[in-house]
Amino acid sequence: MPTITVYPSGTTAGTPATTHHVPEEKRGEVVGWSKASARRHKAFLQSVDPGALVGVLYSFTLTVRDTPATAQEWAALRNAWLTRLRTRVPVGRAAFPFLSAEPSTPSESPSEKQLELLNFHWVTEWQRRGTPHTHGALVWSRALTSRERAWVRRSWMEVAKPYRATWAAQDVSETLSAGSWARYVAKHSARSAGHYQRSLMPAGWKASGRLWGASRGWPVRRERWSIDAAGLAQYKRLVRSWRIADARKEKDPETRRRRITSARQMLKAAEGWAGRARGVGEWVPEATAAEMLRWLSWQGYDLQYGDDDTPAGGDDDGEETSDEDSGGSDDGAGALCARADDGARA
Repeated sequence: MPTITVYPSGTTAGTPATTHHVPEEKRGEVVGWSKASARRHKAFLQSVDPGALVGVLYSFTLTVRDTPATAQEWAALRNAWLTRLRTRVPVGRAAFPFLSAEPSTPSESPSEKQLELLNFHWVTEWQRRGTPHTHGALVWSRALTSRERAWVRRSWMEVAKPYRATWAAQDVSETLSAGSWARYVAKHSARSAGHYQRSLMPAGWKASGRLWGASRGWPVRRERWSIDAAGLAQYKRLVRSWRIADARKEKDPETRRRRITSARQMLKAAEGWAGRARGVGEWVPEATAAEMLRWLSWQGYDLQYGDDDTPAGGDDDGEETSDEDSGGSDDGAGALCARADDGARA
């Protein structure tokens, strides 16, 4: 039956594929980004509830000069770095032997409050020359001092030393404003599986390994609804209208033209049936999606809330679930429209 899923930062709609009576096969190795892995990654980013985030968000980019021989070596670097951040958090001045005798300003002194890594998210992509790099987000229990931020970079330099990682190529940036998560997902979710940074696997790698991951503590939320076929078609048209209106806000004329053209064609296909069967997935604000659902209900479409325990995040192709994967949760029926009402009253 057609379904509509609403996340804090987006919505998807379509008819799930029928998988009854299909023999289960053992998953193979992950060989680059697939459409399915890119879709699951996007769903995780959309499912994170920015209003429930606890801590201070930082984005990072980590690179190396020399390409690791295998995906396993690259994964070992990332895991060793994350382990350091979780277990070797500096405490007091003794943990900063590279500091001068006196800090330049009081604000540069390590805070008395214990520093703890609360959550993380990472993505592996490739440069044009095939060398991998990782970017993502770290959520700390408090704001980092400049020297603590340097310690995060230094930790990567130490584990990646055999691959000639340079200081200038690493970045850890604070994103303290209210819209930080929105900007983060806009930067790291727009690329499809066909983008060159997600398709140029290093020469010699037989497999890519896991390409994205997240800790379990992220606040995620989604609500799923079932609807009749006519209602699904109408909802997709509403999403298309929203996308066109959003594209018209673009200031750059050429970018605005491309976005409007793309939005108008999002439901079209060479074969008519393909366009009707095509699902949609857009970064529609939650309150806007709630109003769309409310309008569909008023119009008499068969819209029913469906409880679903499937995690909003997920494993990449061929990977087993680990303690660092993201889980998911759903609110009760009616919560979505209730939140929309609260926002309207505010």
